[in-house]
Amino acid sequence: MIQIVYINCFCPDERGFLSLEEPLHGFLTVQGRSTKFTLSSFHTSSPDELKGHIESYLVSIQEKSVLIVGAHGHPSLGGFCVCNEPVLWHDLASLLSRMPKSSIFISYSCNGGFPGIAHAQSCTRGPTYIFGPRVIIPAELMQDATFKILEWYSTGNLSVKSASDLIDCLNQQAATAWRVIPKERHPVLRVIWSKGRYPKIPSPDRPDGSDIPQRDW
Repeated sequence: MIQIVYINCFCPDERGFLSLEEPLHGFLTVQGRSTKFTLSSFHTSSPDELKGHIESYLVSIQEKSVLIVGAHGHPSLGGFCVCNEPVLWHDLASLLSRMPKSSIFISYSCNGGFPGIAHAQSCTRGPTYIFGPRVIIPAELMQDATFKILEWYSTGNLSVKSASDLIDCLNQQAATAWRVIPKERHPVLRVIWSKGRYPKIPSPDRPDGSDIPQRDW
């Protein structure tokens, strides 16, 4: 069984609050999927709550596991928001470094912090999937891409090539079926590994998390 843990960092009055949890449950009701996946979901309203949820997850983490964090990216690209409180990607990385190589991380945010999120990529965990910043992405597209990542993960082929092929397919679908046109050369979706990223498109952005307090995590 593949363990899915979704941590919802959106505020209850935000549109993103219900954008993934119910669709995830619907995804798992499709015949055959309930025998492949288990789902736990949590809402957090503060950085300390987020830390607590992740630490509890790490205690019970399984060999095959997917952690999804839904949040708005911080304008600095150096972090993300738990409701209205910013958290550095670097601080999140200090927690996620204990995830095994067989696990993956999905940053569920349509204004995510690339390249700032690169700090959250560890040398031990498997691939990190992120939706690019400065791209207006329909919720349905993000849901569909997340479900395809989960299906890909269930095949057991976690090679760099297979992950890159998946990214090419999803970005092409975004351009054709959804007509999402990335700005400033940002693709809709990227995958980051410990030794690089794909697509390897140079970004004009540089993260600046100087106005986000560092946390002793």
